[in-house]
Amino acid sequence: MNYSTQDLKMFLLENKVAIYISLLFSAAFVLPVILAGSIYIDDNTRIFNDFNWSGDGRFATNILFELLSFGNGIVNIYPFGQLIASLILALSIILLCYSAGVKGSLFIVLSTIIAFNSQFLISNLSYRYDSLPMSISILLAVIPFIFLRRSWIFFLCSICCLVLSFQMYQPSAMVYVICSLIVSAAKYEGPIDYIKRNLIAAAAFVSSFVLFKIIIIFVGGVGRADFFTAANNPSETLGRNVAQHMHLFDMSAQSPMKIIYIILSALMLMSIVLVFKKDKGKATIILLTTPIVFVLTFIANALLKEAWFTSRILIAFPFFMVFVIICSYHANVNRYFVYTTLILSCISSLVFSATYASALRSQDEINNKYLNEISLVTNGVGVDKVAIYGDAPRSKEYMRAGFIYPIMSNIVPNYLKQGSGWAQMLLIRRSISAQFFKINEQDKIFKQSCLIGEMRKSSSFNYQIIGSLVVIDFTKNLCI
Repeated sequence: MNYSTQDLKMFLLENKVAIYISLLFSAAFVLPVILAGSIYIDDNTRIFNDFNWSGDGRFATNILFELLSFGNGIVNIYPFGQLIASLILALSIILLCYSAGVKGSLFIVLSTIIAFNSQFLISNLSYRYDSLPMSISILLAVIPFIFLRRSWIFFLCSICCLVLSFQMYQPSAMVYVICSLIVSAAKYEGPIDYIKRNLIAAAAFVSSFVLFKIIIIFVGGVGRADFFTAANNPSETLGRNVAQHMHLFDMSAQSPMKIIYIILSALMLMSIVLVFKKDKGKATIILLTTPIVFVLTFIANALLKEAWFTSRILIAFPFFMVFVIICSYHANVNRYFVYTTLILSCISSLVFSATYASALRSQDEINNKYLNEISLVTNGVGVDKVAIYGDAPRSKEYMRAGFIYPIMSNIVPNYLKQGSGWAQMLLIRRSISAQFFKINEQDKIFKQSCLIGEMRKSSSFNYQIIGSLVVIDFTKNLCI
């Protein structure tokens, strides 16, 4: 164990400039998101309902926040949570570079920057509460590879870290499998050593998953944990899940990000060709590993019966992009091409972060406008329930951002829309005491509101008051 930690110390000292730059970049990347000050999706329930993570099997996250609040429950540490989360993610990439034998400022900095080019990652960093445990879960998945050369230490460390990672944020555990393949491919010395490393990692992963499931059985079940095989039509469910994930990737590619994807594809192709000239076996392993790593970035969610198609689920995708940079390092790809990649990826990620933050802030502002109007409608009426028909119009700044980056429709939420439970949380934030109709009840209420007479008009929507019930029609054509 001594030489592992000594080697790490030497790596950190020799590459301290690159590490400082990487950490500084990660802070700069998340800064616009922090300044936007948005209370993002699940944050609403954490803040106003003191809603913890037990129902999702994330017990370590509960313990983390209990420690931060000295045993007083969930505490809001904004903006430090998001800032620390971003720094931890950068540190995770740096440790992966060390484990994969990457040295030198250029490739360490580029690996960090390319990871933050993932348009899905910014969703993870937008949560005031969840961003920190998500990033820690990633770090826990990477740490064991520091000890890869000591099989038993690596195995035991993997089990301990993975059990905690599962209890922080389950999708992050796939990062461990991805890192195993990346490090094994980068340090390939022959099939026996390659198979041995991955078998040990596989055994540790399975063991930790079994331990996690045992803990769940004793403590409580996890919602949405059934696999697609439990569905009425398993093949259709799996096919739909995979197609939905491909749609997310497609939305990401339909933007300036396609330039980065093209560059990464060129880098990987050059890497395979250059490595093939020196070591055909290693080149073959890299070639086979590439699609496997890509599939692993989303397959854990795709295998579920009730999968979530949100960007935060793709928290492992940045490691696929980093894999390309690690391969280009070991292939000695032309430095001018690498420098070009560094400059373009730096600009791309920072511009995207700023654009996203502006869209998020403008959407919050227009939501506040709608909430003010709803408050005027419900004031003094004694509202018990609110039903929303249609979707609230988006802000103009969001529309512009969404035109350039289609992924915005997935990462900038529209809370005030038909069938959304998040609208209830926004109304509660404005001290409007209202419960939402169940979705199967809403159609009857919408029809009933039209039978009463012509709907009343507000500047942003039409509405109808039925006793203590209020129907909000953002389409303005419900009864036409």
